[in-house]
Amino acid sequence: MTLSETISQFVIDARYEDLEVLHITSAKAAISDCIGCAIAGSAEELGKIIQKVALASSSVGQSTLLGSTGLVSPQAAALANGTSAHALDFDDILWSLYGHPSTVLCPAAWAIAESTQASGKDLILAFAMGVEVIGKLGRFANPMHYEHGWLATGTIGVIGATVACSKLMSLNALQTAHAIGIAASQAC
Repeated sequence: MTLSETISQFVIDARYEDLEVLHITSAKAAISDCIGCAIAGSAEELGKIIQKVALASSSVGQSTLLGSTGLVSPQAAALANGTSAHALDFDDILWSLYGHPSTVLCPAAWAIAESTQASGKDLILAFAMGVEVIGKLGRFANPMHYEHGWLATGTIGVIGATVACSKLMSLNALQTAHAIGIAASQAC
């Protein structure tokens, strides 16, 4: 199997019941922290600008624009909320990634969870799967990836966000593998 097929099967097979209490607690804390960072960042100049872009580029949708009363498309919400979450640089760090996992994972997963009406357990599982994947990819790629000037938050984080969104969208193994391949090819 290819790497994307291996990751895809891991994601397809994952179940909330397989998570340990520590994973669930950690995911809840990371998601809450990221939402707080996004709300705080939305008040910054950068946050205000990206919210205007999101509102102007999206018809009314189902996804929350944090720090606003607006609902926008999942794509616009993920972009704006992710930008705001990183604006103050208070977001979390995953050392094997050499980057910020929640800034990439949480806004994308949150937006898709809202648009698919996923449960909180679904969101936690998808988030945990995304962190697991980017943690393992980060261990494989770093420190060389970082030392060659790549920011893994974007280049590897996009794969984790894709994993989380694929899980929330109930994509099958082939669709998930294709989504991972597209994300990896567009990461730069």
